[in-house]
Amino acid sequence: GACKNKLLKAFKNSKGEILYKAINVFPYRPIKKIMNEFFLRPGFETMVNHHKNREKKEGWYFDVYDGSMFDQLKDAYAIPFSEMENTLHLTLNVDWFNPFDSGTYSCGAIYLSINNLPREERFKEENIMLVGLMPGGQEASTTDMNNYLDIIVDDLLELYGGVEMKTDRHQEGMTAHAVLLMVNADIPACRKVAGFLGHASAFACNRCDRRFEMDEGKVNCVGCYQSFNTWYLRNNESNRVAATRWIEQKTPAL
Repeated sequence: GACKNKLLKAFKNSKGEILYKAINVFPYRPIKKIMNEFFLRPGFETMVNHHKNREKKEGWYFDVYDGSMFDQLKDAYAIPFSEMENTLHLTLNVDWFNPFDSGTYSCGAIYLSINNLPREERFKEENIMLVGLMPGGQEASTTDMNNYLDIIVDDLLELYGGVEMKTDRHQEGMTAHAVLLMVNADIPACRKVAGFLGHASAFACNRCDRRFEMDEGKVNCVGCYQSFNTWYLRNNESNRVAATRWIEQKTPAL
């Protein structure tokens, strides 16, 4: 049903007419549009595929694409994306900043970096995908983060299946994919993006389901680290169960 939050505010123009404007605006650039701009650059297609011709040494890890996770992401036909041409392995980054010289006003940037690029190119300003800027004056709550990420998830699902776009080398068009390899941010931001509670909560660990005792609103870890046999790692299934429980709740308190 409707969230019942106010989305618009009324104001009068110079003619005395009552008009409405959005309380908050979320500037967003579709990932596919940014990808298409990047692929039209001369040399970009070569750079994102350079890792296929790199020198490999068993047991040596020179960069992110030498790790096992880079090869574990597969399409619907179980073909590794790392074996395909023009597939971007993305890192999702989220951070808040104060755009003014003083005060506590905070904006949040949502941007993507491309792990396929050579390390010396990967974090250059011109190679970063700034997809969204969260408004609001303060850091978004976990619930608000879901709303901002919803459109990004839709984009990534489409790109997982592949989209046709022109490139500098393929003016007739070719199929490009993009997959999310990881989330990279500070702990509070990572927890919000992934939907976990903060590091100061009773469920302070995002890897296991251990519940910590709380003492006057603060985590009390005394004795918790003496019984690791009661710590059970989270997995895909348990995370989905917890997410379903959360979305079915009618009030903030479980």
